[in-house]
Amino acid sequence: MKYIKDLIKAMLNRFFKKYIVYSLPNNNNEIIITFDDGPCAGATELILDTLKIYNTKACFFVLGKHAEKHPEIIKRMHDEGHEIGIHGYNHARAGTVSTKEYVDGVTKANNIIETIIEAKTTKIFRPPYGDITLPTFLSLLYCGYKYVMWDYDSEDSFISATDDLLLHIKSKPPLGGSICLFHDDYERTSEILGKLIEHWKSIGFKFKTISNL
Repeated sequence: MKYIKDLIKAMLNRFFKKYIVYSLPNNNNEIIITFDDGPCAGATELILDTLKIYNTKACFFVLGKHAEKHPEIIKRMHDEGHEIGIHGYNHARAGTVSTKEYVDGVTKANNIIETIIEAKTTKIFRPPYGDITLPTFLSLLYCGYKYVMWDYDSEDSFISATDDLLLHIKSKPPLGGSICLFHDDYERTSEILGKLIEHWKSIGFKFKTISNL
């Protein structure tokens, strides 16, 4: 199964480079910070507070069902200049539901976001778990979406201790051009973010957004 997934990703990356992105197309010290699965009351707000303090922009790939519960957080993301991408409505995994149900979920989430921010989104999409099937990919491509993946995983989904998480990330820094994956539904991520931004700035990283691509 993993072989098939890797083969699909390799094929899509080769033939659809314009529509699926894993990293910035350069080798300098620019990186992108992204967050999945929110918004989450408390943790996401602390992340936004930290980003504001450090004058840093990020991209949030949000779930429609969470956006419905916390429209004020979505509006704050937009008002403070962060990018908002779509992560589906309910975190459905590609291949586990029909193509129609999957695409309908993405469309529903996008409509929710546009209603909240009273503007059009940039229609960037990150599939839950990073899973891609050819039918869902082509269907969303037809609907005008571009896929934004990642090449650096903070592993905040797997390391639960705050100090261990920060130490792990510091010991394995991203490369220049990396799109970095975090999750804004973990308090541990919100707790280390300020120290991490300070550290990355101290070693020369600059922070960009998806629109810089």
